[in-house]
Amino acid sequence: VELTEIEKVIREYEGIKDATVAAFDSPAGGKFLAAYVVSDSEIDVEDLHAFIGARKPPYMVPSVTMQIPRIPLNVNSKVDRRKLPVPTPSGRNAGLMPSNEMEKKLCDIFADVLGLEEVFADDSFFAIGGTSISASKLVVSCMNNGIPLVYKNVFDNPTPKALAEFLKGYSNKQVERKEIVRKDSGVLAYNVPENLDEISRKPIGDVLLAGATGFLGIHVLKEVIDLGEGSVTCLIRGNKKQSAEDRLKTMLMYYFGGSIDESAIGRIKVIEADITDHDLVDVLSKEHIDTIINCAAIVKHFAFDDTIENVNHYGVKNLIEVALDHDAVLMHTSTLSVAGESVNDSIPENVLLREDMLDFGQDLENKYVHSKFMGEKEIIDSIEKDGLKGKIFRAGNLMSRESDGEFQINFATNSFMRSIRSYVLLGCYPVEDLDAEAEFSPIDMTAKALVTLAGTPEKFTVFNGNNPHCVHMYNVIDVLRKNGFEIRIVGRDEFNKVFAEKLKDEKVAEEISGLISYMGNNGETRRQIGSDNRYTVKALYRLGFSWPIIDIDYIDRAIRSLETFRFFGNRK
Repeated sequence: VELTEIEKVIREYEGIKDATVAAFDSPAGGKFLAAYVVSDSEIDVEDLHAFIGARKPPYMVPSVTMQIPRIPLNVNSKVDRRKLPVPTPSGRNAGLMPSNEMEKKLCDIFADVLGLEEVFADDSFFAIGGTSISASKLVVSCMNNGIPLVYKNVFDNPTPKALAEFLKGYSNKQVERKEIVRKDSGVLAYNVPENLDEISRKPIGDVLLAGATGFLGIHVLKEVIDLGEGSVTCLIRGNKKQSAEDRLKTMLMYYFGGSIDESAIGRIKVIEADITDHDLVDVLSKEHIDTIINCAAIVKHFAFDDTIENVNHYGVKNLIEVALDHDAVLMHTSTLSVAGESVNDSIPENVLLREDMLDFGQDLENKYVHSKFMGEKEIIDSIEKDGLKGKIFRAGNLMSRESDGEFQINFATNSFMRSIRSYVLLGCYPVEDLDAEAEFSPIDMTAKALVTLAGTPEKFTVFNGNNPHCVHMYNVIDVLRKNGFEIRIVGRDEFNKVFAEKLKDEKVAEEISGLISYMGNNGETRRQIGSDNRYTVKALYRLGFSWPIIDIDYIDRAIRSLETFRFFGNRK
């Protein structure tokens, strides 16, 4: 959170002469924001919060606002945060009292998790100090109290009253098996193997790259530079600590050291901008762009604001406008997760997401998945209506480099590896799932596949870009055990018993929240719908590319790379 952005909005409020915002440790875990304001007259805190909320997303509205005589400064005329008064939630007004037993129970759990004396039925969890971390604690506490919630339910229903209503309605919900009705555009119909004899590749020219500092984006940049087919302009947002150009240099040095020569570096240009900027078309109007590659995305699956939609959906709309303005190809990176879920077998197991499919009645409740689905839909609609030269690359499970095992710098955000860490902490894995497929798409090979496909003819529009060579979870667990981690193979009942017991340990419960996030509730069975990438594999073979076969050595290198950072904790 950029605190200066909040301060700027607060200073626009009538009567406020000065303001500062600080982040404090929350008793419930994570941080909460406190604002300090200076005014000659008494400020209506509730009205001020509404004013901020109308201009900024909910997570940027301070949990506490205190009116003080002046902002304390140090000898360098900077805010002396040590002299700011300790924030207290004294400004909260009494809200709705709980109207039934479930609301009362949830109010008590909210209060216990957040360390508050009282919570009202209409108090938003995130407005009274809750964070994404404490949301995990809330879910654990609810489960331990016999209330079947999952992580996303807290974000969708942030008050005790809303949660109680959700639980009441959900208990009566019936999910029926759907008749599969395709709602796809005719644009997708060409993406079938019968048409692949016409596939070819031409140079992609000068590239505009969004998301260049991300794990995939930085490898796409390296691939484009190595090909030498044109220059690369990178859209990068700077921050307080580093300029946009320095951020890129840091990432290049981290991942590639000195392996990129100066002549290649000279073909990289940085523009300090973001795909969500409203004036993006104007900013880029004078740039020469043949191909746009979008690797920018918010990959977290849950949020209590509109950040995910802003980047993953509306940011794509901005890039479409840029592509149309320059008559450029737009290669958009999506995810195989747009396959969505089948709820209580609402979609048969033999239905898989192919390249000629998008909308087939899948469940899209997950915010991240929905945002990526909408991004794809915007591109397909624009191809059909506006003549956009659009392509979609659905990435798989992005993992360490095939060349040397190097993993992403922010490895803790990798959802697959977080789930593996959860099993290490639990010390067991269900025998029933040992044959589950684990897919590893090495990041360097994924970047190569994406850039290769970006140069294909316009009529080829969607690619399922994951490695077809999968291993079983048995192989992954076996490598962990050979590296000294004790993971017992147990039956489902014993696994559930161990899981329930570990949930009672607050520290462990936070760590295994990745498994909590997707567990079913109220007897609901959710299954992630799989995908079929035979069309894309055949296309890549014709273009001279093949995915590497994942072996035990590759998995071992990935595990050892993360173990150097103590990612999995201590061996037993």
